[in-house]
Amino acid sequence: MFVGEATLQVLHGAVRVMGKLVTVESPPLVLSTGGRFSLAISIAAEAHATQVPFSASQQVVELSLQSRPLMQPPARTGPPAAAHPQHPQQHPQQQQQQQAAPGQAQAASPCTFALHRPSDPRAPASMTVSRDWAQAVDDVCAAAASGAPVVLAVLGAKGMGKSSLARLITNRLLDLAQQQEPDPMGAGTGGGSGGGSGSGGGWPAVAFLDTDVGQPEFTPPGLLSLHLLGPGSPLVGPPHAHSRQPWAARFVGDVSPQHDPQLYLSAAQALYGTYWNWAQGLAAIGCPWPPLVVNTHGWVKGLGFDLLTQLLRLVAPTHVIQIRGGSEKKNLPRGAFWCDPRDAQAAAAAAPAVLITLDTLVDANTQAAAAPGGGGSGGGQDAGGGRPCSSDGGGGASAERDLGPGRPRGGGGGGGAPLTVTLRSLKPVDCRGLAWHAWAKRVVGSEPAWGSYESDDFWRNAGALASLPPWHISLDLLHVHLLAGSLPHQQLGRLLNGAVVGLLATTAPPPPAAAAASAAASAAWWGLDEAAAAAAYPPGRVSYIGASAAPPPLLPCVGLGIVRAVDMTNRTAYVLTDVDGDVLECVGALVVGRLELPGSLVVGGEVAWPYQQLFGLSAEATGAGAGKARKNLSRSSLVELAG
Repeated sequence: MFVGEATLQVLHGAVRVMGKLVTVESPPLVLSTGGRFSLAISIAAEAHATQVPFSASQQVVELSLQSRPLMQPPARTGPPAAAHPQHPQQHPQQQQQQQAAPGQAQAASPCTFALHRPSDPRAPASMTVSRDWAQAVDDVCAAAASGAPVVLAVLGAKGMGKSSLARLITNRLLDLAQQQEPDPMGAGTGGGSGGGSGSGGGWPAVAFLDTDVGQPEFTPPGLLSLHLLGPGSPLVGPPHAHSRQPWAARFVGDVSPQHDPQLYLSAAQALYGTYWNWAQGLAAIGCPWPPLVVNTHGWVKGLGFDLLTQLLRLVAPTHVIQIRGGSEKKNLPRGAFWCDPRDAQAAAAAAPAVLITLDTLVDANTQAAAAPGGGGSGGGQDAGGGRPCSSDGGGGASAERDLGPGRPRGGGGGGGAPLTVTLRSLKPVDCRGLAWHAWAKRVVGSEPAWGSYESDDFWRNAGALASLPPWHISLDLLHVHLLAGSLPHQQLGRLLNGAVVGLLATTAPPPPAAAAASAAASAAWWGLDEAAAAAAYPPGRVSYIGASAAPPPLLPCVGLGIVRAVDMTNRTAYVLTDVDGDVLECVGALVVGRLELPGSLVVGGEVAWPYQQLFGLSAEATGAGAGKARKNLSRSSLVELAG
């Protein structure tokens, strides 16, 4: 069991980490449990596919674990700002950090990780899958290995383990990808320079469509994103430990789709179309059809259920895994509920080829531990269990398999192993705060996986972000679009100051970058009509949601930014972002939604708070507390009726 932060390199043999097979040929793998909020990472010995299987006790594996480099404070020398709106360049601070990186790696650093044996009763909690979960992972991998198109959707209410299962399946699918490390942006190119010729026996990347705007897997909240994951980039640890730039994204600007459901569905449709164009480009040159994993939101009641139903009809998944908990009131309807023949809108919806129902991992392990002679799930093996995919391809007919409470649990050599799955009391707002801190690390040029994600780390992130030289952006060259409400034009500076904005592209990449880009990179700009974008988002103007009869075109979002300051006299905004300078040249619109930064990211560090408090009300002021019910007083309306 691994806890902490380190870099893993296999010297002899093979291991499986979070479902991903790591061998001697694999690149170094960054391991991080992302602070004390996450479960331990299990590292299990694995027999290589070319070796004769033998018992685990006879396997000899040699590993190298190196602690993370020392956390150096960011450099503050250099010019205060280095970006011109038309010709932005790299931040001087980021250049200094990149130059200092080798020295930091050579500096002596304390041990930043700990190892525990699974048999140790004091070992930290880790995630261990049940037999049914492992079998479901195998079934999906077998279908993908057979060459059939696989679009997997993982469903379930909040806290059921959807994201964990999606990570496990994605890591196992990466084992089936091409062994050479591809460039996902160049994968599947027709003309030549890409990384997918079809000769490697697998697809160059696994697509991951994240439709959970509240607690996304790779990005801060407010984005729907599509990611292309190569074999060298598995999903290990909690979401904030593998934060990264999306391959394609659309800006929703809220932690929930309830305020603008149509914008949410339009964004999902655009990203699915981007995936489809990329996959068709691969198939045209003889590559296998790449799989797509769809991570859904956990809002399964009311409007959330309607949005989930329409989303499933949109992506038409071939494989669906539904995770259910103990309370039926919190669960989704059984079966392919989005294909209900009684619903006229579902008449054209295709039923999935495979529909699997699983119990949530906590409930399954609880039943196994309570059963006589029952033990752990899968014998303490890591996610995926290390078992090879079965030869069953999933079939073409619709088949529903229920792995519910009626089936026996445990086994697999687990015996009386202790329960290893523990829920952590981490609220959604806390998860969003960690995602924002991981994004801030990317902005200042740090590795999101490194850091304790405690108060000292938060303080360091806030200070580094506040001291980072921002980009100078002229408001006369940008269009500002508001997703919530309207305001007088002269109040624009107050609205933008400190706001989180979406950076929308109104033009394609510049000619040098576009010439070197592949067909896959061009597919990321699918749906971008430059003429329509210029007409809907004229520079120097401000627009509001609902101001026109027809909604404006949905433009690609290249990233997020923080408006650190606004100079309305010179009409200049100072923006902090992790987007590269050549991509920033394509940005023609700033979108302001309902996103807010956590307090731990805007207050801290050695930089003084730039605002002065003039006056304020105490929390104990009159009317500040919650109202109390007075049952001994009648309402005035009832008194009048009684009189």
